[in-house]
Amino acid sequence: MQQSELYQLLASTGLNVYFYQTNKSVSPPYVVYLRDGASARGSDDKNLIKKESYIVELYTTMQDSKSQGKIEAVLDNAGVHYTTTESYLEDESLYMVAFYFDITRKV
Repeated sequence: MQQSELYQLLASTGLNVYFYQTNKSVSPPYVVYLRDGASARGSDDKNLIKKESYIVELYTTMQDSKSQGKIEAVLDNAGVHYTTTESYLEDESLYMVAFYFDITRKV
């Protein structure tokens, strides 16, 4: 899966999706995603496999299991294994659920 395909996957939830940040004021719920790093490996002096790490963050004004479920469903259907954390951002009065996962693909 390429980064553009990840965007399409997240957008299919019907939530507003932004890469890394947005310069405009948006109303929750919304999703921000970013690439958190990458590595490549292979053999015979060629990289054959690339692993990219991503973080997807869901921001809501209250705990929103429906929006969280939409993200979980598209990741599950795409076969993406993920872990999550939840936190409350007091300065912004927002809940955040973060999904962490790696996408490994042949180069």
